[in-house]
Amino acid sequence: MPRLLTALEISRARSCCRHTPAGQRDRVIIGLAYGCGMRSREIAAAKVTDLDLSRATITVATAKQRRRRSRTLPIPALVQEDLRGYLMIARPILLAGRDSQLLIIARTQQRAAAPACSTQTIRSRVKRALRTAGVDEDGCCTHALRHAYATHILRALDTTDNLRRVQLLLGHESLSSTGHYLDVQEDELAAAVYQAHPWARARQLTLEEVPRAATNRD
Repeated sequence: MPRLLTALEISRARSCCRHTPAGQRDRVIIGLAYGCGMRSREIAAAKVTDLDLSRATITVATAKQRRRRSRTLPIPALVQEDLRGYLMIARPILLAGRDSQLLIIARTQQRAAAPACSTQTIRSRVKRALRTAGVDEDGCCTHALRHAYATHILRALDTTDNLRRVQLLLGHESLSSTGHYLDVQEDELAAAVYQAHPWARARQLTLEEVPRAATNRD
């Protein structure tokens, strides 16, 4: 288990991402890992159509052992802000005329190159940002952001029921079968995040704030 990162360390890592298209993308990567608790492979596979901008949520699909399941995650306000800038400006630049449904786009000078950003690249970009922020090696990984996401929420809440909610947000395989029997609604999961996450504020992203070309391009 990686060491627990503080919200300040993660915010510093976010701030270390440069104001370039790739830097804006990296902010979104950090936001999806820490703000939404997503795995590296889930970030790599995410599509623009997985975003529900009117509700500030992202649906994460996981295929494992020939079964496909999904969970809907609330997006904290700071991550919404980063997504808006990325979708409006950075993503079209990174696409460079290529077509893709993927949310996270790789930077390349070759027009014919695949736009997919690999899991390895995502991990490398997170590690670079955390190192730049002065985080030691034990905390320089995407999993450390997921670990911080869960721990920070749990520490801010005071009932044992919220442990089950965080486990559902993380999409742990061990709870996927029991999740259907738990009386935990989607709005309750969102409330837990908006109440407890350090990056949560009342701001929501609207469809009108994202140009049609950015949301419907693919």
